[in-house]
Amino acid sequence: MDSATSHATSKTPNGAKCPSVPEFRRLNYVYGQLLGVADFQAEQSYFREKQRLHNRCLHGFGVVCGLLVGPADVPRDCQPQSAADARELDRQLASLEQQRQALRDAGKPTTDLDAQIEDIRSKRAKLAPTPDYSDCVTIDCGVALDCEGNELVVRRPLTIDLWRELGADDRKKAEGGPQTLYLSVCYCEQPVDPIRPILADQCGAVADCVYGKRRESVRVIVSLTAPQEDVRCETCCSPCGECCLLLARIDGFKHGEPVQPGAVHNEVRRRLGTYQSTVITGINWVHGAEYLRSDAEKIIGTEDVSAGIQIQFSRPVLASSLRRGVVELWRVEGGRGRSGYVTQIYGEFVDNPATGTVTQLRYRQIDKEALDYGDRIILIVRCAFILDHCCRPVDGANVGGRVPPLPNTIPPVSQTAPSECVIPPWGYAPWTSGSGSPGSNFESWIIVSDKDDKGKSAPEPATSGAPR
Repeated sequence: MDSATSHATSKTPNGAKCPSVPEFRRLNYVYGQLLGVADFQAEQSYFREKQRLHNRCLHGFGVVCGLLVGPADVPRDCQPQSAADARELDRQLASLEQQRQALRDAGKPTTDLDAQIEDIRSKRAKLAPTPDYSDCVTIDCGVALDCEGNELVVRRPLTIDLWRELGADDRKKAEGGPQTLYLSVCYCEQPVDPIRPILADQCGAVADCVYGKRRESVRVIVSLTAPQEDVRCETCCSPCGECCLLLARIDGFKHGEPVQPGAVHNEVRRRLGTYQSTVITGINWVHGAEYLRSDAEKIIGTEDVSAGIQIQFSRPVLASSLRRGVVELWRVEGGRGRSGYVTQIYGEFVDNPATGTVTQLRYRQIDKEALDYGDRIILIVRCAFILDHCCRPVDGANVGGRVPPLPNTIPPVSQTAPSECVIPPWGYAPWTSGSGSPGSNFESWIIVSDKDDKGKSAPEPATSGAPR
């Protein structure tokens, strides 16, 4: 079989590089054929390369299941003699030795301090050496595919010492204060089962010991540098730049301090697929919540030119695709009197360039029609017409109304927090838009409270049949 590297520099007519796919040659068995090591290796490579091509082109790459990262649990039997106890004794010992040295420099007796130091040293020596779990995280068992089609299988939970896995340069940087770490998993092969050959090779040499098998395994990479983001529009006919698969981002890491659950972000990983559809990751209102009238007008930008609804995307979208009609605001008249009258709220995009890409849109009301108590504001984003940098539509279905609010979101008067399906189907938060069908409309609404800004009930509306 041809070597895969012989095809690594192939290019398409438009100058794009082709992936390194070798020619597929399988053995043609005949009677009396003499087979050697190279023939059996070619037989293995044929099926392995076929499987990798199948994985890459039909399934893409990403996490299939599991592989969630979280703080490592400290075994209960390690609690009485934990590394934290040893660190505390070391701290006391260092303090007492400094005091003793100060007394010696002053020419004073150190008998009492000598006894205390010997006592602490005795206690420290009795502590059994136990692992320090403060820097550790655990990777759950699971399966993934890397961008070259290799299968990454973790059969049992792995405990990873983040400090130990960092490189020397990264350790120096991490000593200066809290750092953000990136944990990735990579495919690797390990030689196992050593054997002693009984025959000489083609050169007439007999090796003392060789390995009879190769075990497919994984290795973990921890770094302060974020891995290169994959921006390819398809994974089959173009080579990938980063072979390792990012599993988690860990914020605020400090050597010697336990990793907090909230600091581990599993959402940075890629879910399995040939293409990761652009989704909506944040909005500046709470879906279905009740707002004071003044706050609702701030959200849609009735009077404030710097306000308006904000929608954040997971990947850049073409600014030219954000045209009139893509976003619509509707007012459904509510209240205790006449209701049900539907009117359009006219608006426009704010600070939207004519060309290029954006990762967030802002849209505000321009007709300055004031809202009324009890009104319901319906927000619709036609995501089939919003294209990302690969000219593919946004997957915008607001599944369960769970797209999370952005940090600058105005808090509502009241809201119904979900008690079920708090964790998305993929097993980790946060939720985003998307049902797996790109082009779905994003829909949401808010309700104008029937109380005024001082918490009092709003006045009864007029009973006239004329529209407001």
